[in-house]
Amino acid sequence: MVTSLGMANNKYRLFICLLLALCQFSSCKKAANVSKAGTFIKTYQTDSSAESVTLEQMADGGFIIVSTEGAGRPLLIRTDKSGNLRWQKVIQKYRFPGPLNPNQGTWNAFNTKDPGHFLAQYNGTFTLLDTFGNINDTAGINAWNFGVMIQDGQNYIAPFCNGQASGAPSVNKIYVFDNNLKQQRVDSFPDSTLGGKTLGFFLNSISLSGDYVISGTKFPRKYWAWGNPTKIFAAKISASGKAIETIIDSGDKRYSDGVQWSTNTSDSGILLLCLREDNGPARWHPLVIKMDKNLNVAWQYEFPVGNSSSRLYNMTLCSDGGAIMVGQIGNTAYQNNQPYVLRIDQNGNKLWEKTFSASGNSVLYYARELNDGSYAFLGSSNGFGNQLLGTRILFIKTDANGNL
Repeated sequence: MVTSLGMANNKYRLFICLLLALCQFSSCKKAANVSKAGTFIKTYQTDSSAESVTLEQMADGGFIIVSTEGAGRPLLIRTDKSGNLRWQKVIQKYRFPGPLNPNQGTWNAFNTKDPGHFLAQYNGTFTLLDTFGNINDTAGINAWNFGVMIQDGQNYIAPFCNGQASGAPSVNKIYVFDNNLKQQRVDSFPDSTLGGKTLGFFLNSISLSGDYVISGTKFPRKYWAWGNPTKIFAAKISASGKAIETIIDSGDKRYSDGVQWSTNTSDSGILLLCLREDNGPARWHPLVIKMDKNLNVAWQYEFPVGNSSSRLYNMTLCSDGGAIMVGQIGNTAYQNNQPYVLRIDQNGNKLWEKTFSASGNSVLYYARELNDGSYAFLGSSNGFGNQLLGTRILFIKTDANGNL
């Protein structure tokens, strides 16, 4: 009798152990899908036009989004890990100067060397913000055509190119600020240093001696007309004014190429995200170019998407050495564009591409690979149709393969 009871208890214990093991196995399976379960697409309403430019994932898994509203007012949005809005704050005190049309100005922001701080830039106004929307410092220059600011050691550096819409030569300058946003010096070079007419450029690096590497878009000849095709260039310019330049020419006059984004690679090379305009069928598609440290072209690939026009505006390097690029895709001016993402490996091979469904005319401006291998994308969605205000901030989080 005692033996039978003991056997029954042993069977009961065995059943409980098997049940616990099954629960643990089930929880392990669920844990493997946490990234997938955390995907979403969210929008946040703003009062006027808006662009989103960077984000930071917080310790609790939530996000801080740095954006802008109206004519350049900084806007911070705080969400939980599922993208649900906690709060949003418009910085009213420091309204950035600049035109209402964001295509005529430059808006960008990035994480500074100090944890929990962002440097926001709109044209010639720079504001240092913390993750609560408090202003730590600000600086401004009476200029309208600043390019994308970068951080280089203890300095913040902003390229300046004025003259895109002028028949006169461009004014090309590089402003250097310290970490308190105090101007240290201004370097300049005329168009004659390189030849042709510079339409805009990115600063890739600057040395202690004042040598710098730039990449951008230009008319390659001194005597040019607005109907001429534009070309991509990269150049090393020494402090003495001597220059080494590489111009990338498709050889086809119907192609006009321009640099949309430029970033440095781990091997001291440059990766260029470009837009190729085909004046024949009047369509646009991305072009990605890798240059080595001597500005020689290592490879270049075009990424047309059927008969559609597609534009990619921003590029971020990934942990495997490849890159993820974001923008929009659409056929005509009468068709609303949709968010578009392209992922490539370190050799320029396409890994995957995604188009997301969003209301109205939608676009992505920023991408970031998160610590768990998933991706976060920021942009804007205009549910009221093309060219109308009332834009909403668009926030998309996908798994490691770009799936929702």
